[in-house]
Amino acid sequence: MRILSLVLFYAVLTASPHGFPGISAEKEHPGFEEIGHGLFYFEKEREVNFVIARSSCRKKGAQLAEFEDDKEFQAVMAKAASGSSYWVGIAENKNGTFVSQTTGKPARFLNWENGQPKKLKTGACVYTNSSKGIATNYCKEKMNFICKV
Repeated sequence: MRILSLVLFYAVLTASPHGFPGISAEKEHPGFEEIGHGLFYFEKEREVNFVIARSSCRKKGAQLAEFEDDKEFQAVMAKAASGSSYWVGIAENKNGTFVSQTTGKPARFLNWENGQPKKLKTGACVYTNSSKGIATNYCKEKMNFICKV
């Protein structure tokens, strides 16, 4: 009986998809919307540099978005504002490798636009502005951003 109680308690806390009532993810992360298996927040009003975008996501309990695969990328970009550019959670390290800003490891899914990545004089940060893929830009540039939980 004690084990069953613990399992039910865990299911409620984690909003288990197994039919147990749980705490709504949207209530825990206001402004985020569920797309695929993740919760995403689109900052469409404020344009900031990469460092401020990363910090803003962390203040929301999230990270700059990275995508698991093209299906997730396309689903997210379908919700993005047309004509806007968004920072995502990938940047170039000192060795020229594009790494996840969450793990520090090489990014798993890199769907570069044609002609990308461009080699910049200083380390590059990654953004997207279309469903065609990602691109590099100087981290000091100001753009909108996408967060993911």
